[in-house]
Amino acid sequence: MGKRTNTAVWIKKRGRWRINVQKDGERKSFYSSKPGRTGLREANAKADAWLDENVTRSNERLSKIYNEYLAEQKKVYSQGMYLPLNSRYTTWIEPMIGNVRVENLTEQHLQRIINSAYAAGRSRKTLMNLRADLSAFMKYFRKCKYTTLLPENITIPKDAEFKTKNILLPADLKKLFSSNKTFLRGKEIEEELVYAFRFQVLTGLRPGELLGLEWPDIDLDNKLVHIQRSINKYGETTKGKNKSANRTFALSNIAADVLRDQRTLNMFGRVFGDIIPK
Repeated sequence: MGKRTNTAVWIKKRGRWRINVQKDGERKSFYSSKPGRTGLREANAKADAWLDENVTRSNERLSKIYNEYLAEQKKVYSQGMYLPLNSRYTTWIEPMIGNVRVENLTEQHLQRIINSAYAAGRSRKTLMNLRADLSAFMKYFRKCKYTTLLPENITIPKDAEFKTKNILLPADLKKLFSSNKTFLRGKEIEEELVYAFRFQVLTGLRPGELLGLEWPDIDLDNKLVHIQRSINKYGETTKGKNKSANRTFALSNIAADVLRDQRTLNMFGRVFGDIIPK
């Protein structure tokens, strides 16, 4: 295939679909006047037919090329990103399409993976991650000229739900801020992370951001905190979940007091100690 990572667009003034593609320096446009998805697919199919002469390794099994893709991702991802990606592959993708040849792969193969995870009761978040994995994988396929397949209709069942989360009730919050005690194996002990729990409730920080905090990040005089790192469950220091993770925010009086209490326990290094989030 050429470099088609795009899809046809509807040209309202002309009443038709159009897609522009390029191969070996030559640019062509393909059209379809059929309305709806039928015309979209027809225009894309015309472009694919022209580009298809360049497709290579189309008789390879998916598992072989997917493993090449995973090896590439391992080079650029942290463990916190790569290991879940690999886990979803070995659990859901490889068993269903690992033995399929690239030339025989269809959108329905990919949809069945989503449907299988849904039938097994996985959350909407898991299904969204799977769909993102499949889309990224197919883009890699197209860039490598292994296929012309551009999956456009992989859907998540409407009834798929996000995983239910337990929240702190007012009585729980009152208990958190009124006692430094917890129970371990039926015995009441001092909770070493009580100020971390209180600070997280007051600020809404992610667990990794909370445990990545260092004292130089905090300006108690001006009540400011600068978030610039996160600690994942593998103990790796990262820049955070996304581009907006690096940020500065103001502290409430209560949150500032919590940090002052924590400073009596630990004045150096990471604010809440060298604990790895679970």
